Parts: sequence; C-alpha cells; structure tokens
Amino acid sequence: MVDSVLSQFTYPTVKKFHLTGFKYDEADRPKIGLWLRFAARRCVEDLRLWLSNRSPFFYILPEFLFCLSRLVRLELVLISLGFDSSCVEKLCIPYLLSGMSSLVEAELYFSIASWDSNSKGYDLLRHLLEKLRGVTIGCWCLQVLSLLEMDGVPSPLSKCQNLILHAPVSQWDLPGIAYMLRSSQCLEKLVMYLTCFPMFELDRESKEHFNFDEEDFLCSQKGNFECLVKHLKTVEIVGFAAYFCESKHLLTLIKFLLGDALVLEKLIIKAKLPPTQDGQKHLQAAVPPELLGVIQNVLSYQRASKNAEIVLDYYFE
Repeated sequence: MVDSVLSQFTYPTVKKFHLTGFKYDEADRPKIGLWLRFAARRCVEDLRLWLSNRSPFFYILPEFLFCLSRLVRLELVLISLGFDSSCVEKLCIPYLLSGMSSLVEAELYFSIASWDSNSKGYDLLRHLLEKLRGVTIGCWCLQVLSLLEMDGVPSPLSKCQNLILHAPVSQWDLPGIAYMLRSSQCLEKLVMYLTCFPMFELDRESKEHFNFDEEDFLCSQKGNFECLVKHLKTVEIVGFAAYFCESKHLLTLIKFLLGDALVLEKLIIKAKLPPTQDGQKHLQAAVPPELLGVIQNVLSYQRASKNAEIVLDYYFE
C-alpha cells in the first residue's frame, strides 16, 4: 500500500512523512530505506518512524537521515542509531546532529535495565538540549539526568521553551527535574505527566546519593533557575490521582515552583478520578477526600507571582 501511495505522489516536497505501527522484519529493510529516501529527496520537515512493538528486530536508521537540513521534527520508536561491533570500545559521533540545524523538537525515551557510569549518553543529550526548543523526556531518561545531577555533571545551556516530563516525581526524578530547570533558562511551559514507573538498577554507592531531604535539596537550588525568575509562565500537572497524595516529593516540588516562579501565570492540576460504583460520573461523589485535602493544601501554598492562578481540572479514568 505504501509503495502504491508514493508512486502517485507528484508534489516536489512533502511536509510530513509518518510510518507508524509497522511490524518490521529484516527483510523489510530495503523497502523502508526507499521510503525514507523518498521523504529525504522531498525535503521532509516532520518525520515519524514508529515501528510496532511486535517487531522482532530494531530498524537501524540510515546515515543520510542525519543530514536533512529542513527537518524540524523527528520521532523514532524502536529504532537503532548505532551499530554492533564487539571490537569497538569507544564510539565518537561528533557530527550526528550537525546537519539538522532546523530540528526544534525531540522526544527522548531510554530503555535501561541498569546503570553503568562509563556508558553515559551525555554528549548526545548535550547536543540535543543545546538545539531544541521543545523536549519530551521519558522516565528513564529523566533518571539518567538525575544521575548526572548527583554526579555534579554540568548541565548544558538549552534553548528549550516547552518541556514535557513523564515521571512519578520521586526521589529518583527530582534531581533530573532540577537539572532540566537549570539548563532551560528560557523555559516558558512545564508539563508533567505523572506515571508509575520503576527505577532501573543502581549500585549501593549510587543509591546513597539519593538519600536526601526533598525540601533541603530544592532549597539548596534556590537562585540556580533563571527560568523561574524571567520566563516560566505555565506549569501543568496531568494525572494527579489519590495514590499520588502521599508523594511528598511531588508536593514539595509544587510548593517550590509556586514559591519561586516570579512570573508564573497558571498552575494547572488535572486530577484523575476513579469511576463511581454506579458508573455515573458525578464529580462531587467521585473526588476522594484525601485528594480533596491535598488540593486544598496546594491552594494555600505561598505564591511568588501575584498573577499566579491555580486551575483545577478533573477527568475520569
């Protein structure tokens, strides 16, 4: 079907090229390569290659895609950017992103079983963060940033204006959030999707770095976040539910942002409600009392910005 559609395409350029849900096998590699060359020749701006999680193999991204000067959005799922060689001890790719001068958005999701301090993808992250204005970071990627923060690795200066995080906001995530806030001096909007996600394995020494008091940690960061002084106007927290009510790290972060963001205009909390027993979605009956109590506490937090408004929104599971 894809071949048929492309054969009938006569325009000299294509703005979007999305290949999603494709169950990839090694035999499909030449075919996908032809499709991607089709998009590359037509100066694609928005490229999405999202393979099915039932695919038995990862597709290795061809090198010519690293030189698309018109590309502004790249989304990859189940894609390999590297190569396999048992002889290679160190891999240096200094120009991986040099041809993508117009890339402004990226979604970063890592799949990590354990952490090895000798295999940090810091250089790749640094180059990405320096270029992008919109960044979406998954839980494991955020935890990698937490480790960089606790190891004292300097955060790169980022052009990021819109930051989306997927995380439960635990002790494993808080340093990574601080890392991104310090890096993103021009940040205007922060969105946090609350998720339940496991921490990857750490050795005992690394775990000890995370034995900190969340309030003391954030207080020690005061004055380090230029975005809170000049730019951050919107914070959105999505998926707030009853089981997050005891998350002292999340509540401490909310209190810190309200108390230090000088130009904040809106803190939006989108609370997730369980269905009622009779199946009817009556808001008053569905809001758990513990959730209501936490929200009332949030409303009482001190606000550094006189224009800061707390907006509560509810949706049902």
